[in-house]
Amino acid sequence: MSENKIYQPHKSSLGGLDANVLALLTYLAASIVSFIPGLKYVAWLAPGLIYLLEKSSKLVKSHAAQALTINIVGSVFQIILKIIALIVTAIVRKTAKPSDIYDLWDFYGNKGYAAVATVGTIFFFLSLAVSIVILVFEILAMVNAYKYSEYKIPIIGSLAEKIAPLLDKFDLGGSKAPPPAGANFDPQTGQPVAPPPPPPGANFDPQTGQPLAPPPPPPGANFDPQTGQPLAPPPPPGANFDPQTGQPLNQTPPTDDLVDDTETDTPQ
Repeated sequence: MSENKIYQPHKSSLGGLDANVLALLTYLAASIVSFIPGLKYVAWLAPGLIYLLEKSSKLVKSHAAQALTINIVGSVFQIILKIIALIVTAIVRKTAKPSDIYDLWDFYGNKGYAAVATVGTIFFFLSLAVSIVILVFEILAMVNAYKYSEYKIPIIGSLAEKIAPLLDKFDLGGSKAPPPAGANFDPQTGQPVAPPPPPPGANFDPQTGQPLAPPPPPPGANFDPQTGQPLAPPPPPGANFDPQTGQPLNQTPPTDDLVDDTETDTPQ
């Protein structure tokens, strides 16, 4: 059994919500709608819409696809049970005799409808059992979603992986849209990509990632304002330096006249 993939904390593209919160809401919204009479058969619309609108988070899309799948499967089971209950009820109503079944549903002494009530009771509890099983798995998935972890519901998880590529064909701006401005995500995994390492010698703020201003030069230091590199110190007064290399130039050699004067002053 493969381990659940765990994602790093990141934001969803929908409203700037934390991705784990939105992944949890894909199950919670469908669970709430499924207990509303008349809407339980379309509870899968909520996670389906989130899947189509999500732009960047693989965590959200993974849980939304699974929430969509389990609610579709649940709706199909509920519809099948209801159809079977109607068929069985119609058959029992035509064939049952007033004295065939006696149960707690016979409050008014009409034994002719006791069998019908019993069939309805059986299918009511079957439908309720399906809803409870779905709710239990959705709670487990919600706990894992909040931990930034994937969770594959047995059978449903495999079906969700097959349904996801079909959903990507219905683009509502989610599957092919670029990630939000400033976000940097791996297109394969949906994980946030670490910023590139700073160039050698660069000084960056560890919280914002922005380059820090160079420290002020020490007193008396002379720096180039564009490069931040120290400038060559000015030559001392009277010194003669090459302006390109900064090296001192050779002193001018003494002239012949000075040598002659020296020789003239020498005593004989």
